[in-house]
Amino acid sequence: MAILRTMVRFRYLLFVLAIAYIGATTVGTPDATAKSRDRGKKVEDNKVERSKGTRPTTPSAPAAPQTPTAERVFSVTHASIQTLLTTAGSNGHQLGDLRVLPATPIQNAAGDTVGRLDAQLLTTSVDFPVEGDEVRMTSLNFIFGQGAANLHGTADQLIVSGSGFYPRTQSALAVGTTLVRPITGGSGAYAGASGWAESEHLLDGSWRHTFYLLKSEDR
Repeated sequence: MAILRTMVRFRYLLFVLAIAYIGATTVGTPDATAKSRDRGKKVEDNKVERSKGTRPTTPSAPAAPQTPTAERVFSVTHASIQTLLTTAGSNGHQLGDLRVLPATPIQNAAGDTVGRLDAQLLTTSVDFPVEGDEVRMTSLNFIFGQGAANLHGTADQLIVSGSGFYPRTQSALAVGTTLVRPITGGSGAYAGASGWAESEHLLDGSWRHTFYLLKSEDR
């Protein structure tokens, strides 16, 4: 009987220990339970932050530059031209070729002659951007005035300078082409002038030059 009672007590003790062990691993201490909850909350918070803050955003495109407002716009025209190649020994398609435009009368919108155009073109690149084309830097001097003003240099002047692509076989821009160049200065009524000019080689061979003079605050 004593042995039987001992075995019963031993089994009961094992049962109590097992219950205690299961309770400890399931419930845990208060500190361990709190830490577990904190870890779970941080994981959830991180998930929320990632869903809010890590989505890639498309960068906004840079604002397009604004075209300055022209204070005055006017045009002059002239007949078909033929520049003269002055570089000795050149075939007309070489670096450094110099072409000049003899004095050419210019007319206003009413068709009245209001002055003249003097110009020169210097070749700075050949077979660019494609074979058979070339780059020419140009300087155009528009002189407004008649009679004594032209003869004695007191006429109003506008200077247009820039570069463009030219066919090697032609002395000027191709027909149907428009070239935009900056207005780099002037004298008399156009002293301090700035802006841009559009030169158009019209289909009938004639030319139109439109000047866009900037407002003083935009210069």
